[in-house]
Amino acid sequence: MVYLKAFFAGIFFTSAITVVAQNSGKVVFIPTQVCSSDSITKLKLINIIILGNKKTKYYVIEREIPFKKYDSILPARLPELLKQAKEQIYNSSLFNDVNVEARVISKTDLEIVVEVKERWYIYPIPQFKIVDRNFNEWFNTYHASLKRINYGVKFVDYNLSGRKDQLRLYLLNGYSRNISFSYSEPYSNHALTTGFALGAGYAQNKEINYKISYNNKILWFPGDSLKNQIPSFVSNNWYINAGYSVRKGFFTRHVFNAGYFFSKVNDTILTAAFNPGYFNTTKSSAGYIDIFYMLQYVHLNNISYPLVGRSTFISFLKRGLSFSGGINAFIVEAGYSRYFALTKDGIGFFRESPG
Repeated sequence: MVYLKAFFAGIFFTSAITVVAQNSGKVVFIPTQVCSSDSITKLKLINIIILGNKKTKYYVIEREIPFKKYDSILPARLPELLKQAKEQIYNSSLFNDVNVEARVISKTDLEIVVEVKERWYIYPIPQFKIVDRNFNEWFNTYHASLKRINYGVKFVDYNLSGRKDQLRLYLLNGYSRNISFSYSEPYSNHALTTGFALGAGYAQNKEINYKISYNNKILWFPGDSLKNQIPSFVSNNWYINAGYSVRKGFFTRHVFNAGYFFSKVNDTILTAAFNPGYFNTTKSSAGYIDIFYMLQYVHLNNISYPLVGRSTFISFLKRGLSFSGGINAFIVEAGYSRYFALTKDGIGFFRESPG
């Protein structure tokens, strides 16, 4: 079975750039005509100062800056580079606020000051949820049964060691069970260009959809008349997966992922009254392998609420090793989003920085 998806989006807005410099202890603005003058010699970057990062490692922030210490920078390119640095650091999703300033130390020397405000990274979230569609159904139909409650905790740390590494732990019990963890480390090598991810989990459910009817209605097992009579779990599932990512520049990323999944359901589901071919076989359990690859390009001014820039991706997923029988699928997804800036003359396209 093959799936194809594509997405398109566009938003319009206008923006401005301000370049701040410091000369002899005074903060001054670098006029646009000065920055664009070819008569001014290159400025040498003698230092990069990063402030406000209490947990995030210095080199993780420096990784997103499009210039390095002792680089020579043309004044005409300075506004563009400062803007890109601010956007890239903010798009790491580690900070609530980012400010990047250029300070002129002498006629030819320059230093960059990056000031960040870290967000809150740790989120322990208690869970207490009814499994029914709404409170009225739970209260009136199932008489507010506590057996139809999921409870537990979800714990997430978005910056565990200060390297933008994420840890997720789910401990849920009740009508369904979910015990799982995942850990991702985007900067696993010295050059900060490769990363890895690991995950595993175990889940049980007392209710699963076993088929879609001819009128496109989802059918559930057990049925409404049996839900209060069958308190045991009707499905057991576990999985383990691992991933690898490559991001050598700023905007392009390659993601590879592979995992093994196993599922077993109640034997009653495979009877003629329900779905004898639930796993596309005559067995009540199945194990399969997922192999995934995605190529992604993201160049946006704000990754959470983009107003200018573009992003695109294409991904491939092969589920199961065969192409017939059992669990098998080949899924292709692609998406493209373009965002434009508005100017006095009409529509102006966002000028992208190299990288």
